[in-house]
Amino acid sequence: MTMRSMLLLVLLTALLTGCAGSSGDLRGSWLLVQRQGEDLDVGDPPGPGDIVKVLCDDRFAFGSQNEPGEVFGGGGSWRRDGDTYVETIRYHTHPELVGAVAVFDCRVEDGVWHHVGRFESGGQRYAIDEVWRKLDEEGDR
Repeated sequence: MTMRSMLLLVLLTALLTGCAGSSGDLRGSWLLVQRQGEDLDVGDPPGPGDIVKVLCDDRFAFGSQNEPGEVFGGGGSWRRDGDTYVETIRYHTHPELVGAVAVFDCRVEDGVWHHVGRFESGGQRYAIDEVWRKLDEEGDR
């Protein structure tokens, strides 16, 4: 099984089985609906090209598939302390991001998760401003 197929299988399994853990309002499945202040054209339920992120206990995974065999994604560990959300990337389709630690200011309001942060990895600087919508148990909302 290829790495991409395995990533897609992990994401689908987590999305379909749900999550348990101790971080309250962030656990579960999320659909990326806005990036860098721009609304994204997303389906309801998620469709090709939509990015879904799943948070369980202290692990996260995200991914999307635009074309058959073309998968984008990554994952690792996460934690939240009040208004601070931290991801440590353990695997990614862009290997230069593996090991990066991204720190975000975050808030959740009415099933919508906002996070904004900056980090550096492999000599590149990244600025992330994202809005995620929580998905229900059937994967849509």
